[in-house]
Amino acid sequence: MSGQHILFLEADKIIHLWLQTPPPGVETLARYMLVTLVLDRIANGHHLAVCASGRIAKYQMISSMGIILFIPVVWCMLSAHGGLHAVGLSLIFSFAAHSLLRAYCARSVVDMSLLKWGTSVLLPVFAVALFSLGVGVIPV
Repeated sequence: MSGQHILFLEADKIIHLWLQTPPPGVETLARYMLVTLVLDRIANGHHLAVCASGRIAKYQMISSMGIILFIPVVWCMLSAHGGLHAVGLSLIFSFAAHSLLRAYCARSVVDMSLLKWGTSVLLPVFAVALFSLGVGVIPV
């Protein structure tokens, strides 16, 4: 996860090195995509457990609703002239809903309640992310 923190903090410099003259807002969009990457990976273990059990039809239908709902939410944001930040925040919201639905649907397969998942997975991940981003912002 440390590589993602470096990309998050130095996105503008990396994108300028890569594209020389990037379109406006690319750095912001890249940061939103990195956050969604972390949100998507948080419940990946639950996804693998359900796939291994073979009971995936209902799980796929329910857990995919978080991602599918992204399309009408973004359409509403764009039609209301929400801008790039509104689209990025709706992307983050959709992936957070997707991860929560994954954990909810897989709770019987992995024998872990949502509260236990939150305290043993979410809390440490967000604590490390906030700490490392805070340390990364401190000027050297």
